[in-house]
Amino acid sequence: ILLTVEILISFLIMFAIFTLLVSNYKNYNKPRGFEYDNAWLVRYTNPWQSASTDSANYYFENLKLRLTSIPGVESVSFFANNFPYSGNKNILDINYLNENSIANFYSVDDNFDKIFKINVKKGHWFSKADLVERIKPVIISESTEEDLFKGSNSLGKVIKNKNEELKVVGVVADLKEQGDYKEIENNIFLQSDSSSLHTKDQILLLSVKKDAGANFEESIYNCLDNYFQNNEIKIDRVSDLRIRKNNLNLIPIIILLI
Repeated sequence: ILLTVEILISFLIMFAIFTLLVSNYKNYNKPRGFEYDNAWLVRYTNPWQSASTDSANYYFENLKLRLTSIPGVESVSFFANNFPYSGNKNILDINYLNENSIANFYSVDDNFDKIFKINVKKGHWFSKADLVERIKPVIISESTEEDLFKGSNSLGKVIKNKNEELKVVGVVADLKEQGDYKEIENNIFLQSDSSSLHTKDQILLLSVKKDAGANFEESIYNCLDNYFQNNEIKIDRVSDLRIRKNNLNLIPIIILLI
């Protein structure tokens, strides 16, 4: 009996390993939906949390101008704490008529798509004009569209998050933002507004030219350090975050193999 139990346990472990390997392989071969090679991420504490909206807006627009004046910086994007490979999830319950879906949502600005080269399949990415729309605009991923609209066109349709109405202005390719080996999840993108200027923990993204010089990171840090003053600044390459996330996702297989 003991031998039979040992064989059964061994079989179950091998089956689990095989299942995980097949699943990871399938996920790895799916399109990523965005590019990360030239994206850098900066985390810092917002020194203008209590300032007026106009003052905060001027402060961050001036910061954007300073950063884009540095040779090697192509674009700058401000957004909330959810970003590709972060491991964070902001869940939104959304519905359209009788269909319901759960999506991981991102609060992003007009430049987010430029940083990650997002593939817009239908409609358009956010623009300044969208900020004045009566119904808040949203962009959804293809999987989210399929969940809610079952093959029909979502553009111009109004979905709901509880009692809040959201108008679909764009559909983007699915993103493997949780790592190369993870299942693709539903995503929804909300356009950040002036309220995001007052949150404590801030993140900005930089799109960096491939031929940026050896002292480029030091130039970025010095610019931010001089501008913020007495602020804890952390700079990461998104490509490094991807490696860390993928390594974490492989831990269950490594444990089973041991």
